Amino acid sequence: MNNFKENVQLFFTQLMQDSIKNLKECDENYKYMCSNNANVSNRFYDLFQNFSEKDKKFAESFLEEKLLLDSIEQDWIYLQGYKDCIKLLKLIEAI
Repeated sequence: MNNFKENVQLFFTQLMQDSIKNLKECDENYKYMCSNNANVSNRFYDLFQNFSEKDKKFAESFLEEKLLLDSIEQDWIYLQGYKDCIKLLKLIEAI
């Protein structure tokens, strides 16, 4: 059963990655925001170099936790959207 769950998770991960790639190709505003984020990330990294060791550890911990939280939420929302799609298709008797 665990292998099945891992395969399903891998399947959804690939779908999400493909969707984000498509979003970057289709949405100029999103593409701009990604580029801008890369520039801001570089600026943050420069500032980060001046942090004390204590502040660096705090910032790294915060950012890692925030990224993990965002990832969990993204996975959950994507899966919920899939479930909602199935419900809709059943409601309109398409399946």
